[in-house]
Amino acid sequence: MNADEFRAVLREVIRDELGAGEVELGGRWMGGEVVLKPGKEGTQDSAGEWLERWKEEQELTARAESWRLSHMMWLIAASD
Repeated sequence: MNADEFRAVLREVIRDELGAGEVELGGRWMGGEVVLKPGKEGTQDSAGEWLERWKEEQELTARAESWRLSHMMWLIAASD
């Protein structure tokens, strides 16, 4: 038995002992999501950080859009 054959056998034994392999999800889990949150208190998960930045960007975009709209309305009213 060479080293590659030994590794293959060892992997198979470990998988069998751990019960690792393909797992079929039950219907209630289909379409769901996995959420990982840090266990260390005071830290924020990267998804939370991303969501906060996204909300801030959306707020800034909404304010800029509102300003553009009011400015355009003012220009139209002034041109009449």
